[in-house]
Amino acid sequence: MNQSPASLLVIVASFVVVAALAGFYLGRYTFQTVPHGFPISLSPQPLVEEMGLEGASAQASFDPASGRMLIEIVLPQDQSLPEDSYLEGWLLESSHEPYYELSTGRVSPVGRGGRYLNFFSTENTLGEYDAIAVTLENDFDPRPGRVLFRGKIS
Repeated sequence: MNQSPASLLVIVASFVVVAALAGFYLGRYTFQTVPHGFPISLSPQPLVEEMGLEGASAQASFDPASGRMLIEIVLPQDQSLPEDSYLEGWLLESSHEPYYELSTGRVSPVGRGGRYLNFFSTENTLGEYDAIAVTLENDFDPRPGRVLFRGKIS
């Protein structure tokens, strides 16, 4: 049976997508996957304790020159977010009043086990930002919600 080049391309592309999803599910991608990025520890804020998420951890890898960032959050086993809420990543630039914020999108669950990832990439450089935050969101307000984790970009 002869297959056209277009159908072979579709098969190869499907394989690549399935392999990438399997890699995320198996936990092979971590914050170290951003080339040339430097690690940033994201500190838990008071909301983490208020929600009973003690033991949750968060870290990021940030490369301002390439415009890439990856956020990884791990919740304690058997812990979850409140129903109808989600996590959102933010880049913050605090030298202006009011400070600038750039949403990096939802920090989405990956597989099972309380692991969440957010990969952000833009064609612009990100050197003007000086902090990273992860917020708890439950509405469609374009502004940041309550901060769960925050880290300073040095």
